[in-house]
Amino acid sequence: MIYSGFDEFFFHNILSGGDGCIAGLSNIAPAVASAMVKAATENDLAKVSQYQQKLDGLMALYGIQSQFVPIIKQAVNMVGVPLDTKCLFPMTGVSEENKMLIEQILKKQGIAGI
Repeated sequence: MIYSGFDEFFFHNILSGGDGCIAGLSNIAPAVASAMVKAATENDLAKVSQYQQKLDGLMALYGIQSQFVPIIKQAVNMVGVPLDTKCLFPMTGVSEENKMLIEQILKKQGIAGI
């Protein structure tokens, strides 16, 4: 089994015969990630490309602050998965301003739960 470790390589992995991706964004948009794999197994590359574009739009979450783990945890919480968003030092929390940025990105990509 071959998995890519970065969200942005998901499509390329599938096109190259890979099996999937271990990605933070699949925690935020599991329906998108699973639909992408299903489309790939059905050889529907148009749909695979469509889902990859949605994941590419979510990649903006990684650019909100240098420590992306708190951002991913906050986004997962915002889409309806209750979890403690606190992180251990040296990671910082997510500011109110950054929470608004997360919300904007999720809304733009049509991710429900916010």
